[in-house]
Amino acid sequence: MRNIIYLVIVQGAIYLAPLLMLPYLTRLLPVADFAAMVAAQAFVQYFVLVTDYGFTITATRQIVFARDDQQQVSRIYSATMSAKLLLAAGSMLICMLLALTIPALRLNPVITLACMIGILGNALFPMWLLQGLERMKHLALMTAISRFLPLPVLLLLVTRPDQVVFAALIVNSPAAIGAVFGLAYVRKHRLAVWHRVDLGAIRYQLNEGWAAFIGGMATSFYTTMNVLLLNGFSTPQQVSYFNASDKIRSAAQGFIQPVAAALFPKFSLLAQQPDPVRLRKLMQMGTAVMLLLQLAGGLVMYFGAELIARYYLGAGFAEAAWYLRSLAFLPLVIAFATILSQWRLLACGESRALSKIYIFAGPLHLLYAAWMTREWGAAGLVLSLFITEGGITLAMLLLAKKKRIPLF
Repeated sequence: MRNIIYLVIVQGAIYLAPLLMLPYLTRLLPVADFAAMVAAQAFVQYFVLVTDYGFTITATRQIVFARDDQQQVSRIYSATMSAKLLLAAGSMLICMLLALTIPALRLNPVITLACMIGILGNALFPMWLLQGLERMKHLALMTAISRFLPLPVLLLLVTRPDQVVFAALIVNSPAAIGAVFGLAYVRKHRLAVWHRVDLGAIRYQLNEGWAAFIGGMATSFYTTMNVLLLNGFSTPQQVSYFNASDKIRSAAQGFIQPVAAALFPKFSLLAQQPDPVRLRKLMQMGTAVMLLLQLAGGLVMYFGAELIARYYLGAGFAEAAWYLRSLAFLPLVIAFATILSQWRLLACGESRALSKIYIFAGPLHLLYAAWMTREWGAAGLVLSLFITEGGITLAMLLLAKKKRIPLF
């Protein structure tokens, strides 16, 4: 419960800080510039996923089992950080080259360049190490400071409608600030020391994370790709309304991850040392917390949509109320999928089988979501999200049954 509380603080900071920035930006920046910034963020997010490379799952799991052996922890840390830095260097180069050639981004590649600070910060922040060692209290503190520190900077320095590039740099800076705190903490407490790394160790970490990486990239087809689809098939106004609403939906959904991440090491250990009674109690408690939180968040979004759109986002975003109501109960479906994927399938080492579901569902979603978005705009896109999330959840249930993995 302590770990859950600390990770709630982490996740709260991750989502609350951008939510505090959002009404300021929607009022200050022109709609077209705001749409350009969120499109650049969605594009850059793909390269952030490359640097993650599934290490949040695979490296965390390795640290869980090696945490009593500091030498082994240091070897895992060194190899994983080396792999992430190589991926970050390649990602930043490719990202900039594409930003100069893709017409939708070429209009203002400097915005994309400003957003790229998030790639490097994500690569260097050792969240996976701190989670594996269950240093949740200090992780919560570092995350909160790094997320809220840019807020006064934004309010003090971004004061004109033409400062969209500076705004993009500040909005994407928290990961880099967190990386500085995280690396300093690891060094001060000697949680891991740098070991000489050979290509074999890097290759091993890449192989371990491959299935989770492919799953994460496929998942992005029905998460970050949505803004790009709207950007291609609709107006800047629809892009702005959807993105602002989706950030609020993500914040309501954000309480899934603290509970999931806090209990993941426990479920991983129970997969190695089965204890049916403890497993059942842990599943029942975690599932109740996850689903009740998402139901409460969905009710607030649905019935408070008009007030949120008009008074939080601003009068110019009043039409976003429809988007808020439409997305309100999507986190409830995602919560159940998270329970199945992280606590049962991933904890039992079924990452490769799980990744096949995402590999199939992600590109498939892109095909029918593109058609539905072209035909019906934002309404078609929202409907496609529910179809995809419902289908994935059903596929996970069938996979768990096939693998004879107990659920409750």
